Amino acid sequence: MDIFNSREILMDTTYTYTPPRQLEDISASLAQYLDGGQLRATPHEAVRLTTLGGDGWPHAAQLSLGEVLAIDRRHFRFLIDPRSKTTRNIEDSDRVVLSVVHGGESWEIRLSAKKIGMSGVGHNTALFSAAVVSVTVHSVPYATVDTGMTYHLRDPENVIKRWEEQIRVLKSV
Repeated sequence: MDIFNSREILMDTTYTYTPPRQLEDISASLAQYLDGGQLRATPHEAVRLTTLGGDGWPHAAQLSLGEVLAIDRRHFRFLIDPRSKTTRNIEDSDRVVLSVVHGGESWEIRLSAKKIGMSGVGHNTALFSAAVVSVTVHSVPYATVDTGMTYHLRDPENVIKRWEEQIRVLKSV
């Protein structure tokens, strides 16, 4: 039997396309996840920040939870190396997409971002403020998204201490 011609499989509603949900802001639980209070519980988790490069192609960067902060359900701050392509891209175009896996779903958060200064933390990272433009949540009835980007810290204690300081800076602006 050819699986692509099987009416029974094609009619199975658990495999039916599920359109993403469109929201005006992030959930309270996602805001709490990104409020800087989870660093020791989630030291291996990261988010993806996508910018638009000058060549017209998307550029992806990985940020730890110690480099991004949800101020509330519609506003974020983040720190990025000032020498990076990500920083240059945001200076050229304020369009940013923050991608996060949370609650078994994939969140795509479109932001309008701007550089608001330098942090003075570590190697003096660029400090950005961003406002939500739109939120898209992707999920399907037959599966959950368990993880996005993860990594292993080589020196967890010192890295987490730096992240905690960075979160203090992000909260103080």
